[in-house]
Amino acid sequence: MPTFLSVLFTNGRRGRIRTVPAVFFVLCFAMVCVLPACSSRDAEQESVKKAVLLYNHGLVRAYGEDNYTLLKSAATEIRVNKIDIIIRSFREGGQRMLADITRLEYKGASIIGDNAEVLTAENWAYRWVDVKTRAEILPLKTVTYEMKYDLVRKDGKWLVDGVVSLSDTTEKGNRKDW
Repeated sequence: MPTFLSVLFTNGRRGRIRTVPAVFFVLCFAMVCVLPACSSRDAEQESVKKAVLLYNHGLVRAYGEDNYTLLKSAATEIRVNKIDIIIRSFREGGQRMLADITRLEYKGASIIGDNAEVLTAENWAYRWVDVKTRAEILPLKTVTYEMKYDLVRKDGKWLVDGVVSLSDTTEKGNRKDW
């Protein structure tokens, strides 16, 4: 009694494998095994990108509204505490920074285990206002940054743990590397 594979791969003669069905079978098998790994990798890439986006929206709310809820869901406790120190120093000076991210372009992401690195190009618009009167202290300033975000996975969730500005360009075209 012939088996399924022997019928699939032979012309009814023993030992002669039909090339086209064999190649087709091998390719289908490879796709079934490889595609889930690719989609899993793509899903991880999207997860770290979303974490960076959430972090930046959290920054805008923390600086402008003293609302840390979003930031705490996107960053490690150490990172949130560093930002809190900066915001408190602004408040002591009677200032509030109102920021808006106008462009966030992902340049690359790499994931190794529970650590990830994301590179971006970003446009931000800042202005400074008096905390009490909301009067503008400094006019609107636009800056383009090249950034590197370091993320860690904690309890299955990606969190921003470190941020480095690789370079910035102000609206006047001055470039400054940090």
